Amino acid sequence: MGRTTRFAQAPPAADPGSARLRVRPAFLAKEPGSGRWPSEAPLDVTEQAAGRVALVAAAVVAVSLLEAAVAHLWPLLTRSDYPTESEKLDLVGNAVLEVVSLAAIALTRNKRLAAVTRLRIGGAYLLVVAALVSLTDHADHYWAGGHRQHGVPWVTALILVFPVLVPMRPLRALVVGLLMAATSPLAMLAHSATLGAPKPDLAGLLDGFPFLFAFVAAFSAKVVHQLGREVGRARQLGAYTLETKLGSGGMGEVWVASHRFLARRAAVKLIQPPDATVDAQTALERFHREAQATARLTCAHTVRLYDYGTSEDGRLFYAMELLDGTDLDALVKLRGPQPPERVVHWLRQICQSLGEAHDAGLVHRDIKPSNLYVCRYGREDDCIKVLDFGLVHCRQSQERTETSLTAGDCIVGTPAYMAPELAAGKSPIDARVDLYSLGCVAYFLLTGKTVFDAPSPIEIMIQHVQKPPSAPSEASSLDVPAELDRIVLACLAKSPDERPQSADELAELLDGCVLPTPWTQKRARAWWDENATLRRVSVV
Repeated sequence: MGRTTRFAQAPPAADPGSARLRVRPAFLAKEPGSGRWPSEAPLDVTEQAAGRVALVAAAVVAVSLLEAAVAHLWPLLTRSDYPTESEKLDLVGNAVLEVVSLAAIALTRNKRLAAVTRLRIGGAYLLVVAALVSLTDHADHYWAGGHRQHGVPWVTALILVFPVLVPMRPLRALVVGLLMAATSPLAMLAHSATLGAPKPDLAGLLDGFPFLFAFVAAFSAKVVHQLGREVGRARQLGAYTLETKLGSGGMGEVWVASHRFLARRAAVKLIQPPDATVDAQTALERFHREAQATARLTCAHTVRLYDYGTSEDGRLFYAMELLDGTDLDALVKLRGPQPPERVVHWLRQICQSLGEAHDAGLVHRDIKPSNLYVCRYGREDDCIKVLDFGLVHCRQSQERTETSLTAGDCIVGTPAYMAPELAAGKSPIDARVDLYSLGCVAYFLLTGKTVFDAPSPIEIMIQHVQKPPSAPSEASSLDVPAELDRIVLACLAKSPDERPQSADELAELLDGCVLPTPWTQKRARAWWDENATLRRVSVV
């Protein structure tokens, strides 16, 4: 083609197609005030800590089962006096430890519980483990032949590591450490009263200095606590606090964030500060252009922009509404082609968003399934949100501005959904390129396939320019009405003059499309109830 072709999805830092944002459902929001307990660490750090407790519990189960097999199975087969009183206690202790550990695994991995709640459960679990370890430790080692053996009790190892597993404030860590240390002398006294072991004196109760290790644990907790606070401060972005990292791309990251003063969570896109290169400056221009373009649009089917600006360290950021659903690309890949009546329902909503943008002189230029998000929005089921105006083109902008943003004779967009005039590098372009892309989207939704497929992006672009498309009904496993076939093919016309001339005109054609069964709110609600696992928090 005699030119360098670049396929941009600006800003690449947080394109939903490149950083798939598949994380926990929205009902796992942080509990009010939960950031203050136990460590002021960010929410994702707290979730990681809860996950570590679950791993420790799993390791405890594995070690306990192995120990039972090695230490008790052979004596059971070879000894007539098995088990002794001490061994009986050991068996009971192992059984209780395994049951408690399995319960801890189930609770700390239960994503329906808030992260802080799971972490509190983990802390309680470690206290129970400390008590059981002390009981079995002293039963096995402190009384052998009626004589207490000296040494550091095993519970001290747990005292030393728990501040890393369950981060908390130093004073709380000291209290928990002292409670764990107290299990050692309490176990001695219990054995003295129940097993006839020698009654320990004060020196025996303090043997191994378990209480000293509690102060060491408090110091470790102070270090971990300070690191958590520093991470929290580093994630403070104006009025927003970054909570959970959703994904990352070549130039930035996407986070779930909460507003410091409003009861509202948001999706924040962070872009690294650009250097002096042309590409970086282009990304910076696109950043401002996307934010300004999105802020001008008020349609309910266009993602809402709350704020944008520059952080203290020079990173650019958007704060936009947080959506609970999935993009159409992921939905079709997981659930296959969608019923024609549902596709028509979606297309009408997209036309509303594009109609407002086109009336404002804006052309999206990157309409594709991964930029179209279906979600439950308020009381509306199957609500579509149009995302990512990073490639938006202002038809009323000066030639100098548009030239500067397509420097190097580049073509931007997604080849599988690119209008022929964009693929051929023709100008000027208008709103009809979005309608062509929307035709490609409709084809994909009805068939599960793109209009054209080829080994390379260049070949796909050539097919958009030269090859006639097939009707969706020819490639779909569903019964696509002939009228919907004609509408999709009209959108896919090579010449812009042969397509619907506006989003409103396309919406009128869709309104006149006769469908055997309508897509109702009742059907939509039933679908979402049945496919609850598809719901995932995501952003632009």
